[in-house]
Amino acid sequence: MSRSSQLAAASALLFITALSSIQVAVGFSHVGINNSPSLHKRDCDARYTSTCCGAASIEERRTLSWTTRSNNYCSRYGAALKSNANDAAEKTGDELTEEEIDESIEYLANLIKAHLDSRKRSNEDDSSEIDGESLEDSNSEDGIGYQLAKGRFIDLTTTLEGEHLLERLFDTTHNPSPQSIDNTTVTTTPTTPNKRIIQHAITTLQSLLIYGIQIGVKGSEEAQQKMVRHLFRAGDAPQPPSGTWIPDWNADCIRRLKFFRDVWLGKMLLAKLIRKRTAQGAFDLLVDMGVWDRHVDTALLRSGFPVRFLESELEISKEAERNEHDPDAVLGIRRDLREQKVYTVDSASTLDIDDGIAVEVLGDDSDGGGEARHRYWIHIADVDRYAPRGSKLLNVAERRGTSLYLPTMTLCMFPPK
Repeated sequence: MSRSSQLAAASALLFITALSSIQVAVGFSHVGINNSPSLHKRDCDARYTSTCCGAASIEERRTLSWTTRSNNYCSRYGAALKSNANDAAEKTGDELTEEEIDESIEYLANLIKAHLDSRKRSNEDDSSEIDGESLEDSNSEDGIGYQLAKGRFIDLTTTLEGEHLLERLFDTTHNPSPQSIDNTTVTTTPTTPNKRIIQHAITTLQSLLIYGIQIGVKGSEEAQQKMVRHLFRAGDAPQPPSGTWIPDWNADCIRRLKFFRDVWLGKMLLAKLIRKRTAQGAFDLLVDMGVWDRHVDTALLRSGFPVRFLESELEISKEAERNEHDPDAVLGIRRDLREQKVYTVDSASTLDIDDGIAVEVLGDDSDGGGEARHRYWIHIADVDRYAPRGSKLLNVAERRGTSLYLPTMTLCMFPPK
């Protein structure tokens, strides 16, 4: 056989092999889609996994997504995390059915739509009232919805007003009927779904907030993981399935929420509200709701730096203020220098005046004809007076590590008192 004939035969063989691969791939994708009759059109593209995986239900696709992402994190963050993954999956238990997930998302979508409609009417009528009382100004703290939501949105907004708005969204005195979302007029008949539905709705809203703070983030999934790996701690539990309710919500829960960046439920909510299922879509919705303003610092929210102090941290600062610990009683080396004139390089609005300088003239040496000598005093605030080593207040400060001075706000390392 001539060389040209051999080349032609090899080319034909490569072409047939490639064609066979394409047919196999197309067939696999076709079979996978046909085996997924219960896929909802609102979330077909709202999953991290491809529709060709053959997962038929929301639970299956949620579990598959969680397993894939959990294994991915396990491979990057150590065997200890992976060794507990199966145990965590077994402990989640008591998960919602597909119908309950649908009901939860519809319930939350209805609350948001009612709130958006009230804001629209408020702007049109130049009034801030809805049924005699605005959601933002509501002082009602009754009802299971509000109590469950309280404290669940800390560090997901940069203002206390935005955080309170999210909590009061679940105030049962303002809940619209879940069946009214597709109607032209949204009713405000109070309804009280069961506790599990409300809990899932709260975790869905958290997912939406996590999705919104991803706006402007570029790069591959691996690159995005690197941006938040400072939030990982040795001994962290693996990522739970989407929508898992964590009873004892604390600072570590907030940190892990931002580390895992689970946005699946947020995408489902956006689809239900007929909004773009993108970080931009989530951001625009939260701005429309009044939770964020258009110039919110999403980079700060992504960073995991605490935006405000927890109630428990404020209580610790009150205890420290009542602390009578006096290091000088033990050391006996301190001097009263209040007669000095101490200068600080701070503005009138500075909250933390923690250092200063003073000058003491030791003498003019007039007889010797030399120059006067000066002693410079550097005064540093004694933080150890209120936050000694091993104290709870010092742990509060170490969680931040520093104070942040931003153009729009100052985030202090210690509580205000």
